[in-house]
Amino acid sequence: MDSEGYIWSARWDGWSLVRYNQQGVEDRRIRFPAGQVSSVIFGGNDYSDIYVTTAGASNKAKNGPGAGALYRLRLGIKGLPEFFSNIKI
Repeated sequence: MDSEGYIWSARWDGWSLVRYNQQGVEDRRIRFPAGQVSSVIFGGNDYSDIYVTTAGASNKAKNGPGAGALYRLRLGIKGLPEFFSNIKI
């Protein structure tokens, strides 16, 4: 989730990262040269870097030339700090 309340989704076999608003409507789609977009996380000192992982490097002919790469996006959108629970085991 970003600081504006939008949810981000990595699209496995979808070649993209998608941002959804609070009503579940797609707000933005970012395409990648990799079919298997696997994960997204905000990072950096102020959570303004978006890191996106991809998979499928063993078959770039099928999964795209960017398969297996790590991408950093700077879109002017900030994430939220991680939440630490108080659960003790």
